[in-house]
Amino acid sequence: MQPPGQALADAEREIDRLRMELDRRAHAMRFQEALFAISEVASSSKPTAEVMAAMHRIVGTLMYAENFFIALRDPERRTLRFVYFADSEDADGLDPDLEIPESELLGSLTVQVIQRQQALRGPSEQLAASLGMQDEAQGPESNDWLGVPMTSDGITQGAVVVQSYRPEHTYSAEDEQLLSYVAEHIATALARRQSTIELERRVQQRTEALQAEVVERERAERLQTALYRITALASRHESDDDARFYADVHNIVGELIDARNFYIALWDETTDETSFPYSVDERTPTRPSRKAGQGLTEYVLHSGEPLLATESVMRELNALGATTPGQQSASCWLGVPMMVDDAPVGVIAVQSYRADVRFTHRDLELLSFVGTHIAAAIGRRRAGVALRQAYLDLEHRVSERTRELGLANETLRQQISAREGVERQLKHQALHDSLTGLPNRQYLLDRLVASMAQHVAQPERLFAVLFLDLDRFKVINDSEGHLVGDALLREAAKRIGECVRNPDVLARLGGDEFAVLLERIRSVEDAINVAERIMQVLDQPFFIEGRELHSSASVGVAVAQPHYASAEEILRDADAAMYRAKADGRKRYALFDEDLRHLAQQRLELEREMRRAMVHHEFEPYYQPIVSIANGAVLGPPRQNSCRLHRSE
Repeated sequence: MQPPGQALADAEREIDRLRMELDRRAHAMRFQEALFAISEVASSSKPTAEVMAAMHRIVGTLMYAENFFIALRDPERRTLRFVYFADSEDADGLDPDLEIPESELLGSLTVQVIQRQQALRGPSEQLAASLGMQDEAQGPESNDWLGVPMTSDGITQGAVVVQSYRPEHTYSAEDEQLLSYVAEHIATALARRQSTIELERRVQQRTEALQAEVVERERAERLQTALYRITALASRHESDDDARFYADVHNIVGELIDARNFYIALWDETTDETSFPYSVDERTPTRPSRKAGQGLTEYVLHSGEPLLATESVMRELNALGATTPGQQSASCWLGVPMMVDDAPVGVIAVQSYRADVRFTHRDLELLSFVGTHIAAAIGRRRAGVALRQAYLDLEHRVSERTRELGLANETLRQQISAREGVERQLKHQALHDSLTGLPNRQYLLDRLVASMAQHVAQPERLFAVLFLDLDRFKVINDSEGHLVGDALLREAAKRIGECVRNPDVLARLGGDEFAVLLERIRSVEDAINVAERIMQVLDQPFFIEGRELHSSASVGVAVAQPHYASAEEILRDADAAMYRAKADGRKRYALFDEDLRHLAQQRLELEREMRRAMVHHEFEPYYQPIVSIANGAVLGPPRQNSCRLHRSE
């Protein structure tokens, strides 16, 4: 069992440990609360001075911070700005908006902290000596000095400094570490606050710009509306009364500028006289016509340029002799010329007799636009009579010309129609058989080319060619005559056409030869079925001019294959298959295959060999006598009845 004294000592040690743990946790709690308070106060909308003072108070809850300041650095301009400064030995302080070049703070420990990017702690005199700054030290010497860099995102933005002039208050390594943490949060909070302030500043600038834009847009809309109304007035000026038109223009202009004194002057170049068809004036009720003089109206009229004249401008023009003073001198006068075909025809003017009413260059632009439209209306009015007469003359000439053109167009349409008919007939004749009206060989070849192209793009789309020849047609044609033969061909074409579907093509190739292009067949059997139907209908008797004639058809079938390079090849193979059908007894079909291809090649080779042998005299004839079969007696001299080919090679 433990002695009572030992147990008491252990209890006291445990109490001390718990007290230290409690103090540590309380310190950590104060530190966390301080950091939170720094972030919260930086996010507030309070003025910057109040925010800095609040940060000073927060740091004072963690350590001795009676003398406290925050310095921010501009790395591009290499200047420092002490945004907060509280020092018991320096009552004047520093202007937070004042930027001090670093070159003027060579003896500042704060600059050393920022440039070295590390904390400094200790008596200011000792720190200056260790840094070699005894002769450059600035500010009062402090008993203890602690400065830490203020870093955000790895960039040193300034420094946070506390200092003590009292021996009883010094700073420890724990204070240095604590202030370093606080400085990081202050830097982050200040950066966030600066971003918020910058954003608010930009928002404010944008808001002011938008407000100004809205005001300008509203003014532009009012101006645009007024100008549209003036344009509408000018467009119907020819039919309206002049006085009413000018009064309406005056009312519209009065909605935009002060136009209580407004007049329109017109100049007659032939008489050099100025008239005033419209005038409203406070001091001059009427303006009679006058010979051109040296008034402001004549000055604008002859210069061709708008004029905004204040009293000083009018005095200057009078002094130069360009104008002469009027009886009722205005304090401000604005006039613009009205031009028609680049020649002045008049002036539109407003004037003010009051010192508080002044016209601007915007008013000058508006009045210039109004003058342009009034001048356009005047120009149209002047040209109206001549234009109407010109229209009458033009209508008469157009009527005569239209009648002539109508006749010419009718003749031309007839010629075009006739030519189109001839072209259609020629095109039909070029691509169709004249006897049966069926497509000819060229038409069939064109369709074959299209079918082959489709087969290459879509191999599953098969097609086939049937080559037909009428059996015994030559016998019928020779015995019955060409008229009967032609009638037989037309009837045969009709019967074959009934066996062919759309869009398949039936063509006559010449003589008694026909060909059928079967598109989109599923297999060879489809082509064979069509061939059998054709042979069946052609096997029926033909009744031509009271005669009963009989014929049939031999059909060759060639199906699309990848090796075909031209339409002529597949037509040639269908023809070869047709000859096979004739050789096998006629009135039947034959399907072109590789054996037939080889046979055709052999025949072609044999024909080539025989032609070459004839040219090179490679045939050797043999002669035998004519002998009676009954008794073997020789009846005649030997005759050539056989030969043998000698190959020279």
